[in-house]
Amino acid sequence: MKQEIHYCTASDGVRLAYSIVGAGTPIVRTPHWFAHLEHDLTSSAMRHMLLTLIKKHSLLRFDPRGIGLSQRDITELSFDRWVSDLETVIDDAGLDKVILFGLSQGASQAITYAHRHPGRVSHLIIVGGYARGVLHRDNLEEQRESLALSRALVRGGWGSSEESYRQFFTSQFIPDGTPEQHHSLNEMARVAATPEMAEKYLTETADINVTDLLPKVKTPTLILHGRGDRRVPFCLGQEIAANIPGAKFVPLETNNHVLM
Repeated sequence: MKQEIHYCTASDGVRLAYSIVGAGTPIVRTPHWFAHLEHDLTSSAMRHMLLTLIKKHSLLRFDPRGIGLSQRDITELSFDRWVSDLETVIDDAGLDKVILFGLSQGASQAITYAHRHPGRVSHLIIVGGYARGVLHRDNLEEQRESLALSRALVRGGWGSSEESYRQFFTSQFIPDGTPEQHHSLNEMARVAATPEMAEKYLTETADINVTDLLPKVKTPTLILHGRGDRRVPFCLGQEIAANIPGAKFVPLETNNHVLM
C-alpha cells in the first residue's frame, strides 16, 4: 500500500500530516493518540483495518497535533483544537461530504463534527467509542487513581526500549492479540508520541464529555462495541447508541478494543 503524505496548517499555525489511500466514497478516520501514518501501514495490529476500509472507499487519515508525522512541538492541546484540526484537514483535502469513522477517542470528535456539520457527513461509524472520558464516569475516585497510575507508567518509561510500560496499555487494547500484534502496538505507541505528549493526551481525553450532543446528531449512525472491551466498557457504547436518534448498535463477541 503506497501513500503520499500531505501537510496543512491549523488555525494556530500547527502543521498537520494527512494521507489519502484507496478510491471511492471518502471515509475519514478521526485521529487517536496511538497513531503514525507510516507505521500504520506495516503494523500487524492496524494494517488489516486499513486494508478493509479501502476496498471500496478512499480513506483519509491524519496524525493529530503532537503525534506521529504532525508537528511535535505544540503549546495548545484541547478537545476543541482536535475538532478544529479535523475541520481543517477535511477542508484542505477538498472533501465535501464524508463518512466519519471514529475509533476510541476519535468517536467524540466524530460526534462533534457530525453535530456541527450535518450536511457534510453522510454516515457516522463508531467503534469502541465513548462520549464521556474517565473523569465523567461512575466511581470517580477509582477513575482518578487509575488515571494517576497510567500517567505514572507513561512518565516512567514510554519512550524506552523496555516494552513493559506500554504493554500495560496494549493488554487493554488487544488482550486477545498475538505476541506479534502486541509488539507492533507497543512499537506504535513508542513512535507515535513522546512520554510528555502521551501524558498530555491521557489527561485531555479523561475530561472529554459530549453526552449533551448525542440527541442532536441527525446523521445515520452505526455503533460497534466489543462485549468484553477492556479499555472502554461495553456500556459506554450502549450509551451512545441509546442517545443518538435511530442509531444501530452491533455488539461484537470480542475482548479487544482495537478490532483484530
